[in-house]
Amino acid sequence: MNKVFSPENIEFLLKGAGVSIALAFGALVIGALIGVIVAAGKLSKVKILNWLSNIYVELFRGTPMLLQILFFYLGVPVLISMVNGARVRMNVYVVALVALSLNSGAYQTELIRSGIQGVDKGQWEACETLGISYWTMMKEVILPQAFKRIVPPLVS
Repeated sequence: MNKVFSPENIEFLLKGAGVSIALAFGALVIGALIGVIVAAGKLSKVKILNWLSNIYVELFRGTPMLLQILFFYLGVPVLISMVNGARVRMNVYVVALVALSLNSGAYQTELIRSGIQGVDKGQWEACETLGISYWTMMKEVILPQAFKRIVPPLVS
């Protein structure tokens, strides 16, 4: 008789599914915050912000996610122990959330940047003509319009 779908195993699988959904949702939210900040850096006229944002996106989009997770779980404790000499144990859930968030943030950066750049140039000019500050313009005019372009690929 098949014991794979016993009540204990189903309970274990449901707990795992709950953890996976919680990590995915947390990474999506934190990644969105990272994405907005880094997209602002990529669109910035300040060269160092633009340069750092490009490095972040290329690094996290250009390496496999499994490698990133392994680096944060195995590599970061080694680096910390080399600096201060103490052994460090990483919480697997925190490592997973950090790695998934940074990876998600890199992909969301490009979605957000393209959504912002997709807003009609006339909207930007109208805000500048009215004398609206850059941050108010982004918060009240540009980002709400960009949001409707960002949501479909973000959800998928």
